[in-house]
Amino acid sequence: MKTLDINFFQFIILLGSFQALIFSIIIFISKKYNSRANVFLGLVVFFTGVSILQHMAIDMGYWEEGNIFRKLYIPLHWLILPFVYIHINEFLYKNALKSKSTYILIAAFFIISLVHITHFFIKVRTLEITELPDHYDHSLLLYSDILSFVFNGIVLFFLVKKMNTYLENTRHTSKLAKKKILTYKRIILLATLCISLGALTLGIIAASNIDPTFMIYPFFILLSSCIYWVGYVGVNKVEFERSADEKELAPHSTGAAMFGRVQQYITNEAHYLNTDISLESIASKFGITPGYLSKLINQHTDSHFNDYINEQRVEAAKKMMLDSQFLHYTIESIGLESGFKSKSNFYTSFKKFTGQTPNQFRKQKKKS
Repeated sequence: MKTLDINFFQFIILLGSFQALIFSIIIFISKKYNSRANVFLGLVVFFTGVSILQHMAIDMGYWEEGNIFRKLYIPLHWLILPFVYIHINEFLYKNALKSKSTYILIAAFFIISLVHITHFFIKVRTLEITELPDHYDHSLLLYSDILSFVFNGIVLFFLVKKMNTYLENTRHTSKLAKKKILTYKRIILLATLCISLGALTLGIIAASNIDPTFMIYPFFILLSSCIYWVGYVGVNKVEFERSADEKELAPHSTGAAMFGRVQQYITNEAHYLNTDISLESIASKFGITPGYLSKLINQHTDSHFNDYINEQRVEAAKKMMLDSQFLHYTIESIGLESGFKSKSNFYTSFKKFTGQTPNQFRKQKKKS
């Protein structure tokens, strides 16, 4: 049986990695923490733990020179900051990112993974596995790691921008907003320090022949601290926010009066036709939190905010297609008039609420 010599730093890093895996599994299976924001948070911690374990398996010699996993390597660290971004968006706004934004965030991981796999199979055709470059050699793996720090820096920039936008849109509840933003800005400060240290470490390794073994330990310890802070603080903050929204909901009883005002604004005044309408802008107008508004809509309509708005837009589109005034309008033009930003969004929503495409609906009504 293979025996491994583990030094103090390796032990601390390994302990943290296994703790991350246990923590993420608890989030996934626990009913108490079963929320969308927490699931994304659990994925952040999980990807971090597995990514660090990969490095430790190489560093400790568990994956020997001829091991395919040592040479191929799965770049899970490209998913960590994107899922932090998705988690914070879910935490602040209580709704999912648009599909396009999500695809852009995680596309980098699949592109780099494809590059790694392609590079491996091209090299393995002419070289033995033991002759392939190691992870910290001057090779594609090292340079893609350096590129990942540039990518993560860009993600952090847009994350800070999103939080600042949130503060501007929730100025009526700025005390609660500032508490949430302050927590995550501290984490981002630590993440920035972590990224800077990692980039510096890999830069030194790439520019010299220094043994990377001990150089990577401070980076991994700092990375572990940052991600576990995100985990523990994030879960507690989400649960605190959930409790705060429940307390806010209680004085309003069923919230019928407030929902009536919101419904008047959205439906009767036809603000659902505004393509830029959002949970945050409506909450700001009525001086309530986006979380409270989301709960009101869920409670009184059994729908999420996006479905609530899009269903009314679909009804408006159906009326337009039956109105002779819009007889010469294209389907796309009717979608835009109804408040949808894109043809794909219009078609998807229309099919969801009617079971037909807009073209099928129009043809059927013409026949009847």
